[in-house]
Amino acid sequence: MRKALSRRDFLKNAGRVGAGAASVLSAGSVLDVPLIGTRIFAQTKEETPAPASPRVVRVISEKWQTEDKKVNDAVVKRMIHESVRQLTGKTDVSAAWKSLFSSGEKVGVKFNNVSRDYCRTNMPVMQAVLEGLKEAGVPREQITFLEQGAVPFTGGLQPDLTPKTEVEFGHGKTRLTPFLTDQVDCLICVPDLKHHHRTGVTGALKNFSHSKSFMDNPSEFHSNNCDPYVAELCALPHFRKKRRLNICCGFKVIFEDGPVPRPRHIEDYHGVLASIDPVAMDQICYEVVKDIRKKKGLSNRVFDTMVRHIATAEKMELGIADSSKIDLVEVPLA
Repeated sequence: MRKALSRRDFLKNAGRVGAGAASVLSAGSVLDVPLIGTRIFAQTKEETPAPASPRVVRVISEKWQTEDKKVNDAVVKRMIHESVRQLTGKTDVSAAWKSLFSSGEKVGVKFNNVSRDYCRTNMPVMQAVLEGLKEAGVPREQITFLEQGAVPFTGGLQPDLTPKTEVEFGHGKTRLTPFLTDQVDCLICVPDLKHHHRTGVTGALKNFSHSKSFMDNPSEFHSNNCDPYVAELCALPHFRKKRRLNICCGFKVIFEDGPVPRPRHIEDYHGVLASIDPVAMDQICYEVVKDIRKKKGLSNRVFDTMVRHIATAEKMELGIADSSKIDLVEVPLA
C-alpha cells in the first residue's frame, strides 16, 4: 500500500539508499523511503500517458557496482534504457527511443570531461545510448560522442569544433562551432550530478552552456555565478531547438568543492536521472545536492544564494523549476 509521504524526506534519504530501498521489488510494491509528490514504481512494462507536467525519472540500483566496487556495465545500461522508457511512458525500450529520435537525424551526445568520469560509467552509458539510437534507426555514422572520457570511441560523425559563427545572447557574444550550428540535428545531454564552486550545482544546463565543444571561450561567462549566462546561452536557438534528451549520471554525487571530484566529497546516490526538461532536471539535482550537504553537516546558506541560473532559465521559458509542478518518478531496478 502506498503511503502519503514527504518529498523533502525522500530527497534527504536519496543519498543513502539502503538495502531496503534498492532491493528487488515485486510488482506493485514500494520502497521503504518516505515521500510525497514523488511516485515510486516497481519496474513494470505498462505504458503510461505523457505527463502534463515535466517528468524527471530516477532509476535506482545499487547493483551498478559489484561487491569489489567495479562497474557492472550490464546494469548501468539497463538503468539508462529503463529511465528513457519510463520517461516516455512506452511499453518497451525500442518504442521509447523511437519516440524521441528518427533514422534521418544526426545526433550529438555531450558528456562532461571536467568530472573526469569519476564513476567510470561513461563507456556503458555511451554504449546504452548507442544501442538506443540504433533501435530508433539512427546509423552509427550519424552519431557523435563528445567528452566521453579517457577511452576513445572511434567511428561516427567527425565533429568540427573550430568556433566560427558569431552570435549575441543578451549579455555577451561568442562564436559557435560548426558541430553545433550545422553538423547535428539534435543533442543528448549527459551531465554528472555535482556541486560547482561558481553555480552551486551543475547539471543539464551548464553542460551545454559552458562547453568548448560548442563555443569559443566559455570561461568568459562565469561572473555573477554564471547568471544569466547559463540561461541566455541555452536559450540560443541552436540549443533550444536541438536539445532532445537529458540523462544525468547520478551514480555518485559530488556534494562539495566541485566540479573536480575528490573522494572525501563524493556520496553514493545509485541513480540515473532522465528528463526532456533540462530546468526540471537541474532543480532536482539542486535539491539532491542540497540535502546531501545538509546530511553531511554543511551549511547551505551561501550554497543557496549561488544557485541562480535555474530560476533564470525558468523565467526565459527553458523549462520548469517549480518543484510542485515537476512529476518526479522513482523506479527501483530489480
